[in-house]
Amino acid sequence: MTLSRLILRSSQSLPRRRCMAWRHLYPHRASSPTISTTAAATASPEGLEIPSLNTTYAYRWLRDACTCPACIHPSTQQKLHRTSDIPASITPESVEMSDDGVHISWAGPDRHRSFFPRGLLAAHADPSALHAFHNDVPVALWPTASALLASSGPDLEVPYDELGAERGLLRAITQLQRTGLLFLRDVPSTDTSDTGCEVRKLAARFAEVRDTFYGDVWNVKTIDVSRNIAYTNLFLGFHMDLQCVLQQQLHFRY
Repeated sequence: MTLSRLILRSSQSLPRRRCMAWRHLYPHRASSPTISTTAAATASPEGLEIPSLNTTYAYRWLRDACTCPACIHPSTQQKLHRTSDIPASITPESVEMSDDGVHISWAGPDRHRSFFPRGLLAAHADPSALHAFHNDVPVALWPTASALLASSGPDLEVPYDELGAERGLLRAITQLQRTGLLFLRDVPSTDTSDTGCEVRKLAARFAEVRDTFYGDVWNVKTIDVSRNIAYTNLFLGFHMDLQCVLQQQLHFRY
């Protein structure tokens, strides 16, 4: 038996601003100047309070989240500043609520102006709203095998041929995101070389293959005098390798 293994870097891009804005997550203590606001929002020392969303947004987070052309590149949609460029003591000079969102003029020499649509603020109002905004797949814990089966249903095992269609690939990726475990049936095993094996093609369907100090693909074989228990015929069961590295692994038996 030979076991081929790959280390994958997930193809799912992380949100540009993963920092959350809900109440008390980033407490902000600053001086409280005279700020013009409306009844729908209150500028407090802790941040901008919006009662309708039951949330206080830290000023530093708001300034970092500005999406104006001076802050976000129009084509790449990437930030043109570093979060560390924003003073921890930043405060608004004025706050105006409108039907479509919040307008803020920031105190400072550049007197920068930001606009935050209501949809953006609502999406970052609490963890559940942010998960819905990102279309996150809920994680299912499985302390027992029966819990895994209950969480997975028929998606725990997917025929390899189904990955050729977008619907089948989505089914497999969703299963991996939900439970972290997926079995693929009927994977071709004619070519077992590192360069041509099907496991490399399989990995590329899910993510970018990342090179490691072992190489991007390597075979784990039983060796008579082994220096690592992985190269023996002992049963290891489920386990974690290289926990210092954020990784996903594909194991392919043939």
